[in-house]
Amino acid sequence: MPTTPPTGESPQALRRTLTQLFDRAHDGIHFHALLEAAGYRLERTTRQVIHVIDPHGRSHPLRKRLTASDDAIASKLAQIDPRLLPQKPTRQRRHSIRCFVTTAEYEEIQARAQNHCLSLSGYLRQFLFKPSKETPPPTRKAPAYKTELLHLRHDLRALGADLSALLENPPADGSFDALLSARVRDRYHQLQARLTTLLKAKP
Repeated sequence: MPTTPPTGESPQALRRTLTQLFDRAHDGIHFHALLEAAGYRLERTTRQVIHVIDPHGRSHPLRKRLTASDDAIASKLAQIDPRLLPQKPTRQRRHSIRCFVTTAEYEEIQARAQNHCLSLSGYLRQFLFKPSKETPPPTRKAPAYKTELLHLRHDLRALGADLSALLENPPADGSFDALLSARVRDRYHQLQARLTTLLKAKP
C-alpha cells in the first residue's frame, strides 16, 4: 500500500510519486482511487481544471505534476469528471489598498520584490504581516531561472526528436548516420551547459 510522503516533499519527489501512481493505474477511476489511498485528494477550479491536494494541504495542477505523454494523461483524466469533484476554495482577497509613493520609491519596492522573486502585493504582505522574517519565501521563480527552464525544455524536445530519428530507421549495418550522431552529441553537451547554468540561477 502506498505510504504518505514525508513532510517537506520536494516538487521532484511529488512528481515521482504521482507519476508512479499514474503508471500503476489501469484507468482514470483507478488512478483516483490510488491517489486517495496515498493521502491525496482531487479538487476542481472554477474553470474545471483538476488540482491534486497533497497530504500537507498544498494544491498542485495535476497535469503539470505528471511525467507522461499528453495522450496518456488526457486519456486517463478524461475518465475523471471535474464536475463531480469538490471545488477548490477561491482566494479571499477582495480588497485593495492605495498607497502613493514617488517614482524612486516605487522603483525601489519593485526591485526589492523582484530580488525576492515576489509580486509587489506578496512582498508587501510578507513584511506587513510577517515582520519577523527578514527574507520572505519566494512565490515566483526568478526571471533568469524561468528563462533557463524554457531553454532546457526546448533542448530536451530537440534531443528527443533527434533520438527518435536515430531509432525509427536504424541502418541494417547498425551504424548510425554520422551527421545525426554528431548532432545528438552536440545536444547532449548543450543540455549539460543548460543544467549547469540552471543550477547556478536557481532561486
